[in-house]
Amino acid sequence: TDLMQQAELCDSSEATGSLHGIPVLVKDNVQAIGLPGTAGSLALAGRTVAEDAEIVSRLRAAGAIIMGSTNLSEWANICSGKHSAGGSSSGSGAAVAAGLIPFAVGTETDGSIVCPASLNGVVGIKPTVGSVSVRGVVPVSLSQDVPGPLARSVEDAAMLLEVLTGQTGLVDLCNNDEPLKIGVVRSWMTGHDGSNKLFEDTLAKLADAGIELVEVLVEEMPEQAGVDEGVVLFHELVEDLSNYLS
Repeated sequence: TDLMQQAELCDSSEATGSLHGIPVLVKDNVQAIGLPGTAGSLALAGRTVAEDAEIVSRLRAAGAIIMGSTNLSEWANICSGKHSAGGSSSGSGAAVAAGLIPFAVGTETDGSIVCPASLNGVVGIKPTVGSVSVRGVVPVSLSQDVPGPLARSVEDAAMLLEVLTGQTGLVDLCNNDEPLKIGVVRSWMTGHDGSNKLFEDTLAKLADAGIELVEVLVEEMPEQAGVDEGVVLFHELVEDLSNYLS
């Protein structure tokens, strides 16, 4: 069924789920029948995707129309720096920011949702690892990988996350009247004066808006922790991707 036929069918039928008739894009390392599923690599160019990823099945069951796939850095690896759409879910972040689509799915191992969300000025959430299925998603590091939502607002991101996780009540949390409380971890601030000033200015605006700020005391992350995370990532990339390709 082509996209217009799907849309017309949605228009003429009763809503089947929270995303009934809503177009969604998925990152191209997420298997979806009819889409390339290349993970940004020429090595998978021309493949035929034979099965939807579990999260794509969830999206379709919620009534979403899978419009297409979004570009990414090869094998969803390495985030981009400034003056870019941000890796690796760059296409998902840019598509939402440009108003091409209201919802997009990205994946994150280390920064690949929150980085493009930040650089494109949209909302991105990295869910807890294990809370969203990775079946049918090209892996990087299975101890760190997780798909997640990119959208124009917190409420939209929560709506998409409900579908991806199968949880309920996340949208309601966006609209309750309980006062907000936000944790602040100063030990993770950058060594850049300009960035630190923006951070402090933002905290001042939040406090002025009546939001309670709570200092969270966490030890400064040792440099070795970042090195160790990279060792795990690249070791698992070789093992997990080899298993997927086999």
